[in-house]
Amino acid sequence: MQAGNTKVAVVLDDVPSTDPWVPRYLRIYGVAEPVERTGQFGPGKYLRITPTISWSFNLEGKPFGHGDKVSTNRTVHNTVESA
Repeated sequence: MQAGNTKVAVVLDDVPSTDPWVPRYLRIYGVAEPVERTGQFGPGKYLRITPTISWSFNLEGKPFGHGDKVSTNRTVHNTVESA
């Protein structure tokens, strides 16, 4: 960001349960901008990410078993840049 590159990629994944097996993930490509705000742990510097495209899998948290088909959702986000 300090060199002027604002394009970012973020992957968030977790397994909220292992019995039953429940994997899920979110991948985001977008544009970041630095912001200062008060968060959960007080004031600080953060990145605000405006997504351009994202992919998700099993965000509803359904159990996933051997042989189940992996089906991802792709979303293209319409963003309007401020003038």
